[in-house]
Amino acid sequence: CWLAESATVMDAARLMQRAHSRAVLVRESSGVGIFTQSDLRNVVVAGLDANHEAICSHLKRPLICVNVDDDLHHAMLLMMRHSVQRLVVLEGDEVCGVLEQVELMSAFFNNSHNPRGITAQIGRANHPNMLLAAVKSTQQLIRTLHGNGMKITLLAELEREIRQRLL
Repeated sequence: CWLAESATVMDAARLMQRAHSRAVLVRESSGVGIFTQSDLRNVVVAGLDANHEAICSHLKRPLICVNVDDDLHHAMLLMMRHSVQRLVVLEGDEVCGVLEQVELMSAFFNNSHNPRGITAQIGRANHPNMLLAAVKSTQQLIRTLHGNGMKITLLAELEREIRQRLL
């Protein structure tokens, strides 16, 4: 979903509703930005008039991007590293889509453990034993992903990201 840089926040909300989308992209003279449901919520909570509020004031930049040919594990690592719920997908230099976290997680749904679940487990921990459980979950995840053929370099990056959150 694309909007012009002259669009308002209300234009974005209407387009998101029509398209059943959680985000819209805006092409500006300086590049591309993204406006999400979270941004819409923030505008409403701030009491701004969505009918007159310029969308350009609320865009996220720079975009976190993944190439159309990149491995899904790489996309998952980018989402974790940057704490984002969507990535802009590029084919060459052109935007060809947006990859949502929910879509990505559904691709990994067959795994009983996933990195987002482990990081959530770490965030909820209020006792060292809970952190130990997260470490054990990480070890199991690494074994499962390795068994499924994930590249060692990606496994190492994934483990580093989880351990960084753990620390």
